[in-house]
Amino acid sequence: MQRLLVVGRYAILTSCSLGYREFPQSVTFMDEPVLSYSHDGLHDQLTHCAAPPVFYSHVNRVIAASVRSGTPLTLVAISLPLNSHTEEVLQMAHILNQVMRKDEVCGRLGNLQFVLALTGTLNSAQLMIQRVKKASAQPFNSALVQWRTGESSLELFYRLDIEETASKLEK
Repeated sequence: MQRLLVVGRYAILTSCSLGYREFPQSVTFMDEPVLSYSHDGLHDQLTHCAAPPVFYSHVNRVIAASVRSGTPLTLVAISLPLNSHTEEVLQMAHILNQVMRKDEVCGRLGNLQFVLALTGTLNSAQLMIQRVKKASAQPFNSALVQWRTGESSLELFYRLDIEETASKLEK
């Protein structure tokens, strides 16, 4: 049996009881939007995008396939403004799922950040960003990097972070 106990600004979801004692499992602020991650570890609870551990393992698999076949891998980071609401996050997730191919994966790695793993060159990733801009009325920041031979996934994500930071500073 689950109960929601509200104490001041806090809400405590209690789901397991032992005799008369209740043990809280999570605490959240009621007056702030809740943008949480999935409890199953596979998908983000809000957007149903890949959860971070699943996304990272997918990128490692695609890098291994790229080493064998020479297929290019491009990561695209899409960040929403800090004042974005839950509805805007959901809308962006829906748009990204519409413009992506079935073999590509979108992960929600932060509250307002999506990263896409695309099998293609920088040009194909730029075309995909243009499709997202046409479909979305909300502003967003984007950055993209292509995997280099011999580069680890950690180095690839580091370069993506640098590109994303640089693109935010340009605006």
